[in-house]
Amino acid sequence: MPSVNRILVLLLICGCLISAGCVAQKSLSSPVPKAASTSYAGEARQDAEMIAPMMTPAPTQAASGSAGAIPQDQKIIRTASVSLEVRNISDSLDRIEQIAGAANGYTGSMDVVRSSTGRVSATTTLRVPGERFEDTLDAVLALGKVLSRSVRAEDVTEQWVDLNARREAYARQLIQYNRILEKAERVEDILKVQTEIERVQVEIDRLDGRLQYLNNRVTLGTITIRLEEPQPVGAGQELPVVSVVNEGLSAMFGVLAAIVILFIALLPLILIGVAVYAVYRWRKKKQG
Repeated sequence: MPSVNRILVLLLICGCLISAGCVAQKSLSSPVPKAASTSYAGEARQDAEMIAPMMTPAPTQAASGSAGAIPQDQKIIRTASVSLEVRNISDSLDRIEQIAGAANGYTGSMDVVRSSTGRVSATTTLRVPGERFEDTLDAVLALGKVLSRSVRAEDVTEQWVDLNARREAYARQLIQYNRILEKAERVEDILKVQTEIERVQVEIDRLDGRLQYLNNRVTLGTITIRLEEPQPVGAGQELPVVSVVNEGLSAMFGVLAAIVILFIALLPLILIGVAVYAVYRWRKKKQG
């Protein structure tokens, strides 16, 4: 009977030890609540660790979770350059203004030049919505004789998506830095966070400017137009009589130049000949 009691006591002790071990393991695995007296330094370190991956330069491609927020339609920049021969520059410029207004576009810079021969030429730039680009180009080409034509379509979709992805990454950084700034208490911490906020804001403004520029180029196509009036009749050509006179004068001056050169080349021989002739005459006169 005493042996049975000892066995029961040993089993009871083992059960208590096992229960104590389970409780200790559970307490170690459960999170420890923060103390009410936790300082700002601990919270700031936790926030800094939370955004540490975002301190690196912004990625160049969008994350899979945010891909839906980036426009996926194609972004095409359309440009054209044409050169036309028209009968009247002024009338053609007025017609281009009408074409731009009909397409809900506008004309940009304009240069008009008159050459020494009286020939007038002009250069102007036309900006029209992308969906009206082809129709507007056809209307411009119908103004006169086409001397040259160049059309380009540049796909900037990849660049557009990349800029949007980088902007979103910087925007998330800005949100996190503002949260840290709200919790900051020390002047040193506040200054550091404000420096990072300014850096991120500058990057966001730069990306916004680039996106706005691309959007303007995509929304409005650009057509550069050069206009020329026909070459005046007889311009650049001399009359036959004038041409003959000029050729005759040129030949005469050529002959005179050859005579002068020949005279200078023979001058020593001429002087020697004159001297010999003078001596001969002197001796003959003396003998006579």
